[in-house]
Amino acid sequence: ELAHRATRHEQSGASMVALLALAVVLATSHSAGETAVGVDDSDSGVELVAFGSVSGPSSNGSVGTARSTALCPSTSRYLQTAIPNDEVEQYVNFARTGDSIPSMFHGIFWMDQTGYYQTRPDRPDQADQYETLTGQMEWFKTFPHNLKGAAAELLVGFGGTWNATTQCAKVSPRSDHWTYANTTGMPGTGSINFLLGGAGFAQFCLDSATGIIKLLHQTCDFGENLPKELYQDTGRRLVPKPWGFERLNLAWAMTKEYDMPKIAQRYAMYRIIDGEGKRTPHYKAYSDFMRMRCWFAPGVNPKTAPHELDTECTSQGGFLINLGNGTQVIGQPSGDKHALRGGREHPSGNDRNGN
Repeated sequence: ELAHRATRHEQSGASMVALLALAVVLATSHSAGETAVGVDDSDSGVELVAFGSVSGPSSNGSVGTARSTALCPSTSRYLQTAIPNDEVEQYVNFARTGDSIPSMFHGIFWMDQTGYYQTRPDRPDQADQYETLTGQMEWFKTFPHNLKGAAAELLVGFGGTWNATTQCAKVSPRSDHWTYANTTGMPGTGSINFLLGGAGFAQFCLDSATGIIKLLHQTCDFGENLPKELYQDTGRRLVPKPWGFERLNLAWAMTKEYDMPKIAQRYAMYRIIDGEGKRTPHYKAYSDFMRMRCWFAPGVNPKTAPHELDTECTSQGGFLINLGNGTQVIGQPSGDKHALRGGREHPSGNDRNGN
């Protein structure tokens, strides 16, 4: 793999150093036995922190991602904080109209990993061609949601994350850009997923030739400012759509992982807040979903959802996941008294804790 990468990069001293650093990461991380963002837990077959999980056990306990163990220093100051489900535009750090980041990233996006919106008559028109196998597109009348395992993730925003040089948005799952369901019932600190999100960054890198976004993983084993060639490609993509993004797990990556032909998995990400801070027509579905304690999905990792098998939901064919009692979990910088990006105060005059 390293030799193959070397043939695709300039044979400069910097490139070779980068490749050697990657070799160290790959060699040491698999022996560390740590579980981190985007890494499959082979005991359960569903990822812990997935941003669109790929279900099913793997041969080596991972989904094409080196197991990072180093906590990113800039994320360690973020603490779990409960925010109201119906005031997310006041708390999530999202990109706005006029920001330098491309407009496709503007607003707040709901990760509908259970496919809930597809069960509703008010779902958007999503008739289109979607990839099923490598290079093979098929026409679907409705969005072909087929994700096999949901992670307890909810929203993502991209405020202040854009790097014009790399053409990537650098987002930490342990920050005020990312929110999670409260799966434990503990007020304010109820997300196990949040605790697992500090060992790397998600790099949303725009391919200007195709318009598709590559979702890459950056470890912090050698610091937070690694060259782009060290970002790890695990076959995850975001395809811009009128309603948000198609979050795609490419068939070629799954085929390589499972050593057999696999159909791509996908779910939809809906823009529920636009770049002006206004709620879109998709907000209603998100709001209704957040009133449900039970999630109906093929699987949710029990290590992040300890009450999943409570009879309240299993009696209905689902899992008990949403225990936030009208709230969800986000990261708040320690000592930060202001809820909104740019240091602006909450409209009520209070900080995000109501003080």
